[in-house]
Amino acid sequence: QESIEDLVGSIKQGGIIEPLAVRAVGDRFEIIAGHRRITAAEAAGLIEVPCHVVEATQEQVETMKIHENLYRVDVNAADEAEHYSRLIKDMKLSPTKIARMTNRSDGYVRDRLHILEYEPALREALRQGRVNLAVSKELKRIKDPAKLQEMLGYAIGHGITGAVARKWVDENITEGQESGFVADIPDQGGDFTPASQQEAQCFYCMEPLR
Repeated sequence: QESIEDLVGSIKQGGIIEPLAVRAVGDRFEIIAGHRRITAAEAAGLIEVPCHVVEATQEQVETMKIHENLYRVDVNAADEAEHYSRLIKDMKLSPTKIARMTNRSDGYVRDRLHILEYEPALREALRQGRVNLAVSKELKRIKDPAKLQEMLGYAIGHGITGAVARKWVDENITEGQESGFVADIPDQGGDFTPASQQEAQCFYCMEPLR
């Protein structure tokens, strides 16, 4: 919403510089690229917007949508994964074909599609930006849902890096290990005390355990 508001101000001052891309569908037009622009234009009180009418196949339309959305700086990896999944299901495209359409590597597309296999809580945390992709890739290795939830809570609370997440998983979630999770949280400029110097605490209320 904040980015839309910024765009509204820009449109009020200088109008829409780049026309929307649309295609004819019956006696109406479908927006291929320009959803944010038309949303902002409506908020700015415009009653018409400049458009470029294109003739395109459905596959070409999807390619244009990809280039409109997936190359934005704020694109979310989880949303990107779902879009690729829809292309596979609806357009019957292979990951290799999507890679060519998006100018990505085959491995990149498959890596994004693996996000759909994450536990729902981890995928949602990634979608909301509460953990980054590097951290989520490490935490996905945890098979125990309870341990994953516990470590995800620490990750969200302390804003850890992928390297720290890897250390946690490697040290605390080893095959056959039955002990509880202990987070060795690095000093990141906050008021944290290293785990080795802490009393045992309740994960939820952070009060000392007695």
